[in-house]
Amino acid sequence: MLRDKKWLAVVRRKLPCVVCLKSPCDAAHIRIGFIGIGIKPGDDKVLPLCRKHHSEQHQVGEKTFWKRLGIDPLSLSEKIYNQTPSKAQLIIKQNHFELVRD
Repeated sequence: MLRDKKWLAVVRRKLPCVVCLKSPCDAAHIRIGFIGIGIKPGDDKVLPLCRKHHSEQHQVGEKTFWKRLGIDPLSLSEKIYNQTPSKAQLIIKQNHFELVRD
């Protein structure tokens, strides 16, 4: 499992929520497609979610949460991982506005 404390700090402090674009955020680990009960996925498999949306994700279940939003969380997490904060912000905002437009 990849552990990357620096990346988690970027996600929490510098990136907007992928749903509402608010900050600050939690680093929400993506467990969809991950094999292993009780084992947290690598830190490259996270997306920024504000506290409200992170709680909602846990309440309704991960698959339902992402499906309702029309977001492929693994693909988006791969796109933003290891980008500069400004580039990751741009990717998140572009993704958000594409979803709103549809």
